Amino acid sequence: MLIGWTGDNGDPDNWLGTLLGCDAVNGNNFGKWCYKPFDELVQKGRQTSDQAQRTKYYMQAQQIFAQQLPFSPIAHSTVYQPVSKKVIDMRIEPLGYARFDGVGMQ
Repeated sequence: MLIGWTGDNGDPDNWLGTLLGCDAVNGNNFGKWCYKPFDELVQKGRQTSDQAQRTKYYMQAQQIFAQQLPFSPIAHSTVYQPVSKKVIDMRIEPLGYARFDGVGMQ
């Protein structure tokens, strides 16, 4: 199976929990991989707002992912926003929508 995924909010849980969590087995966890030690770390990461602690949990979860390798990531998506050279200050938004505040023409 080959699928594509682009995280849209920058949070580690958008990838780790959504694609690999036990709760996602009947959703976006297409490999149906459910590994409790991994899932517990992801759940802890979701439940804390302490940035250092979240980083620790998600890094440990990524180490388990690398050891277990329930699927093989083969590429990283690049998002492009084509615009005319006349357009100034157009930026790519992480959530996938087009914002035009601050955009102008030369």
